[in-house]
Amino acid sequence: MSEKARSMEARGFVETSNDDRWIMIQKKTFQNWINDVLKESGHRVKDLQYDFCDGSRLIALLEILTQESGCKWKNTLGTYNKKKSTSRIHNMETVEFALGILKFERIDLTNLGASDIVDGSLKLILGLVWKLILKYQIEAGKTQSKALRARLLDFLNTILPGINLRNFSSDWNSGSAICGLCNFCDHSLFPDYKSMTAGNKLANCQQAISVAEARFRVPQVLTPEDMSSPDLDDQSGMTYVSYFMKDDGPATLALLKWVNSKIPDMNIRNFGADWKSGVALCALNNAIAPGTCPEYQSLDPRNARENCQRGIDLGQKLGVSPVMAADQLSADEPDHLAVMTHVAKYLHAKPPPPQQRKLVDEEQLVKPVVSSHLHASPAAQSPVEVVGAPAGFGFDDTDTDSAAQPADLTTLQMEPNEFQKLPDGSPAVFQNKQVTYYVDLPVGVSLKDLTVVVDCPNRQRQPVLSVTQRGPSTAQVSFTPLDPGEHLLHCQLKGRAVNGSPARLDVFPDADNVSINAQEIEAVLVSGRAEFIVNTVSDVGDLVKARVVGPGGKVVNCQSVKDVPGVQRFFFSPKQIGLHQITVTYDNKNVRGSPFLCDVYDPSKVSISGFKDCTINETINFTVDASSAGAGEPEVRILHNHSPLKVDLKRVGGKDSGQFRGTVKPTGAGAHQAYVYFYNDLVNGRPVEFTVTPAGAQVKCYGPGLQKGVEDVETHFTIDASKSFRKIEHIEVKAEAPSAEKNANGNISRCWLSFHVSPGSVLVFTTSRFNVNFKRM
Repeated sequence: MSEKARSMEARGFVETSNDDRWIMIQKKTFQNWINDVLKESGHRVKDLQYDFCDGSRLIALLEILTQESGCKWKNTLGTYNKKKSTSRIHNMETVEFALGILKFERIDLTNLGASDIVDGSLKLILGLVWKLILKYQIEAGKTQSKALRARLLDFLNTILPGINLRNFSSDWNSGSAICGLCNFCDHSLFPDYKSMTAGNKLANCQQAISVAEARFRVPQVLTPEDMSSPDLDDQSGMTYVSYFMKDDGPATLALLKWVNSKIPDMNIRNFGADWKSGVALCALNNAIAPGTCPEYQSLDPRNARENCQRGIDLGQKLGVSPVMAADQLSADEPDHLAVMTHVAKYLHAKPPPPQQRKLVDEEQLVKPVVSSHLHASPAAQSPVEVVGAPAGFGFDDTDTDSAAQPADLTTLQMEPNEFQKLPDGSPAVFQNKQVTYYVDLPVGVSLKDLTVVVDCPNRQRQPVLSVTQRGPSTAQVSFTPLDPGEHLLHCQLKGRAVNGSPARLDVFPDADNVSINAQEIEAVLVSGRAEFIVNTVSDVGDLVKARVVGPGGKVVNCQSVKDVPGVQRFFFSPKQIGLHQITVTYDNKNVRGSPFLCDVYDPSKVSISGFKDCTINETINFTVDASSAGAGEPEVRILHNHSPLKVDLKRVGGKDSGQFRGTVKPTGAGAHQAYVYFYNDLVNGRPVEFTVTPAGAQVKCYGPGLQKGVEDVETHFTIDASKSFRKIEHIEVKAEAPSAEKNANGNISRCWLSFHVSPGSVLVFTTSRFNVNFKRM
């Protein structure tokens, strides 16, 4: 399934074509979610498309979902007629009551009416259920769907480092991610989840989903077959995965268990109210790095914002990038998922290295000796990177001829001219480039007394060590790091560690290991948030930079956030329509895939013309003008009774033109809807509707009331539907004049199919003749 099709689903656009299996997956997943909610109510949904049509199951669902809010809507809306009926009017009234509940709960009902549910409009029903899942299952609150999706992915990538999840569809097909999520909840379940292959994807998904249900009571709203399917959509994946992050979900409980193991005296029970005072966050910082905030127990909870800010600042020193501001964390109801994500980042927090001390041989305590030191410097014959310590850290190489005292280990500054400097002045160290250390040897000590070992991230790829004599009192140790990440160089002299050993080295990946994930921003809505990810394998400091240039050479401000080691997110908000060029560099060189283009668009600038009422097999010629909307191509889908029609759409005026002409030949009578999308956004927010009638079938309106009238004098007109082709019993006539009084007499009753009456109108929904009387006020 294409990314465009997936995003169309988020807006509720669906059709029942056999080629769109993703729709069936979503329908089944949402239906399973509804039944999980309804399991104790006695209600059950067998066909989501039609089981809400009488409103009773929808109201039962809403009663359960809104219980936590005390069902306050009952005090306002009262009750509804629970008597079962097959009458359309009764069904409409019941569904209208349900929509009233949704409005009371502040759920957006744009483009959704009671008739859409009564008539079984699957696309709109799925869109409604997705809004319910967002609000009551995933706890979106005021967070928009796109931001919530990013927040969920942020949390998952934090607790599952190395998986690099970018979506809730294809990245879950292999089963590795869901096995990893289960393993986070219980580390004994799938310890080898990272090595799982897509060749066993169905078996992997079956095992994980079964374990999740049996061990953690996570319902199988998504089947293993659907999770492993290439047609899995984001919304179905998010619905299932979100069970793990609920207040009582297994991932939430696992993280709470870890937190309480670090700060048992705080008795943390949730990721909401227990964190808003800021005391718990300061305590967690102190637990990770003892001594950073020993006075956390005496902090005043009334100074919540200041405490939260202090906790956030302390976390940044430990490498924890803030997910939320102090104002958000100290709010009355902090965002559950945001707090969880922020706290989860402490799983990878790195406390500062302990205070270095000089290791001295026992003989040095009783008589003066020449001390041994490990230090790094440029090689004598060719400059090399200086490594062996955290950024800005060196090893003293000054010999002493008296009792050895702790040296100032931060005084030696390295100046390898050909290497880029980090902001703190230390050199940037890359894989596949040789580094050299020097060891000062005391008198009477030779190379055979020296032992050197390197600990590297990948123990199956050990670098080759070269230890040579460089003069009577100096040994040279050289090696080439093969992988990025932390390296430790251990150096011992006669079995005792020399000063500064082990030397810590953070190796940055070379340019071949840096990649861009920019699939989400091939096109971005104007003034929206554009975001892309740079994968760097490990932390690379500030070596990755991005530059965004819009139309006319205008530079757009681009910011970055480091959520987890090896992943750097960049984001910007474009204000101009048109192509933007994005250049990403690493160590001042373009990375693979850079530069790339992003089209900034505005669907409100698209104009549509040509659709009109017609007869069967009559060709409709229409135009779509996207010249001012962006560089993309529109997509037109025309449905009749939920089935698509063949549409021919071509660009006119050259390859760079934004003008498009299309044709369609309807073959069935009735209402048709033309959905015009521009970069997955529905133009005008709703379809263009037109009616197709059989040749010769007409409904006419005529009479004096359609010509002119006298104020406060009754007049009339006639609706002649004797030649129409379809019987609809209920008609509503709307007068367009301001404050007009509408009055339908005779055989006309209250109806739900409405239309505007004007001279010469051709109407298609009646089979008899009616007189309409009304007054012009």
